Amino acid sequence: MPQNFTLLQRMFGSWPKKLAWSFLILIVFIRIILPPIVLRRLNLYLATFSPIYALHIQDLSISVFRMAYQFENATGIYKKDGQKFFSVESVDVSISWAELLRGRVLTNVDINAGTFVLTKVLFEGAKQPESKTKEKAREAASKLFPVRIAVVEFHNSAFDFADLLKASPATRWHVSEIQGKVLNLNPTPSQPLTFFAAQGTLLDSAKFKIAGHAKRLDKPLGWKVDTEIRDFDLVAANPMLMIELPFSFTKGKLDLYSELRSQHGVMDGYIKPFLKNVTVLPKDNDYKGLQHFAYEIVGAFANVVLRKSSDKTVASRIAFHEEKGEKFKIDTGDAIKSTLKHGFTDQSVKPGLDDSLSLD
Repeated sequence: MPQNFTLLQRMFGSWPKKLAWSFLILIVFIRIILPPIVLRRLNLYLATFSPIYALHIQDLSISVFRMAYQFENATGIYKKDGQKFFSVESVDVSISWAELLRGRVLTNVDINAGTFVLTKVLFEGAKQPESKTKEKAREAASKLFPVRIAVVEFHNSAFDFADLLKASPATRWHVSEIQGKVLNLNPTPSQPLTFFAAQGTLLDSAKFKIAGHAKRLDKPLGWKVDTEIRDFDLVAANPMLMIELPFSFTKGKLDLYSELRSQHGVMDGYIKPFLKNVTVLPKDNDYKGLQHFAYEIVGAFANVVLRKSSDKTVASRIAFHEEKGEKFKIDTGDAIKSTLKHGFTDQSVKPGLDDSLSLD
């Protein structure tokens, strides 16, 4: 027995130590050696994959036990002038254990402190034939997220829209403190709906909420979006509005409710704006055409209705419809009728969503 035990000890006694050393070497390779190699190759690709913009990631780390990896300090620049349009403090990509138990290898993506700036310059650049925006975006996504995504979450993020990247912060539409989530980003025939929801603060004054769902497997894509804005300070929006409008607001707030839907190539929906305690002041008397004159009439009309309204509120329900190949149609007659009824008679336009639209 002692001889047999000694033989077994020689054969297997050193295995735990070998396994421990092998595991330690593997951890060192994955945690220390592999990330710089992957990061260097990834950044080389992200710098050259698009003629319009370039992306860069400052740091990459891998968590073995969590089966996850993290990007830190990712940025995007517009190549034409080097202006930054995108930055993210960190992106964490981890295995979705809930999906793994269902037999699907999917990931959860957590985006923290992201700032995104959309501009007309980027949109125009994306339309160039050589840009191939969709194809390039898919290629970049496959490099950054080689495993399919189940859930995307946004934390403490911000979104800006401006005509130009060089536009001053005062003339940008800005949504901050965004918390959001996208569910079932990779739908299946048995689970075809992708859901999304987000909330934030618009121009540091209003509560902004958006929610909806999409049928990403449909061709063309079908989707429905609900939007709600509460207590929007119109005075804070003057720097943006005065670029296009010949008047400004000296006081007033806006609530807005909207449902939009697109299916089978047809888009329809409505917008319900509620103007409260609004005073409109003409910017100058130098009208720049019929459109500016129409804006002046609308401003004067709003002031009259507000003076007559018992609760100092102007409200309307503006319905619209668009089919592929046709012009965008707005039911102006119904919008004016609903405004007059709300201002002078029964206040028929009620706050909140109508819940009148749905996907087939």
